[in-house]
Amino acid sequence: MKRSAVVDSTGRRVILYVRATTGRTVPCPGAAHLNPHVDHCLVCAPRWGIVDELAPVDLAVARSKGLAVPIVDLSEEQAEQARALGGTITDVTETWRRVTHMFRAFIWETRPTKNSEDVVKSCACGLGFTMDEWLALPDAKLAKWPWGEIYETRRCPCGSHLTLSLAESVLDLDH
Repeated sequence: MKRSAVVDSTGRRVILYVRATTGRTVPCPGAAHLNPHVDHCLVCAPRWGIVDELAPVDLAVARSKGLAVPIVDLSEEQAEQARALGGTITDVTETWRRVTHMFRAFIWETRPTKNSEDVVKSCACGLGFTMDEWLALPDAKLAKWPWGEIYETRRCPCGSHLTLSLAESVLDLDH
């Protein structure tokens, strides 16, 4: 699912931490199941009473990548740990298909500093990638411009597509 805009209270675009599923199903925690007069639940619809279990938030990964973590995804212990790691709480607005959701999230202002000479590609969201980080990005596609220059396209964690021109000496095109 691609989000059209996620911004913090200053108007700066942020990238949200997306929790992975564990592969197990658990009973739905929605409040609609406590009322016998309610026949729908927005948490588990369309599978009444069953949801996928979500893995806990990995705060170290979120902090190292500069991702915003919604407060509702954290336990009390994780919220204390996020404060101890230097996270600040800010208001976040998410707009998707003309629907706006407002919530609070932990955001880390400190991103890992990189030597500007080591960064091979930067995204509009503010992330810069070294060659090792570039190679670790998903959805790699190799192509050739009409004038013969070879390029590679990969996807940034924010959802943008990035293109990097490659030298032919780096590639082994015969295999």
